[in-house]
Amino acid sequence: MIFSSLRKSPEKTLSIAMMLVAVGMMMIVFGILWPRLSFVTAAVEPGWSDFLRGAAYGIGIGMECCGVVLAILSARARAQKP
Repeated sequence: MIFSSLRKSPEKTLSIAMMLVAVGMMMIVFGILWPRLSFVTAAVEPGWSDFLRGAAYGIGIGMECCGVVLAILSARARAQKP
């Protein structure tokens, strides 16, 4: 429902896409820095720590992909606009 309403305005779609790319990049950086965050890794077992690190990577990559797809759709809608 949200994405269908975004198709009507490419400007909003592009800003949402860039936000998804930025937040996805922050999640990937958080996953990279996860072992160095002593306050977080000390409270979690090693198995859960690896799971949370992988989840951060997966969520980040998923958000990056969604952002790129929305940016492509926005660019295509702008090109087709008369």
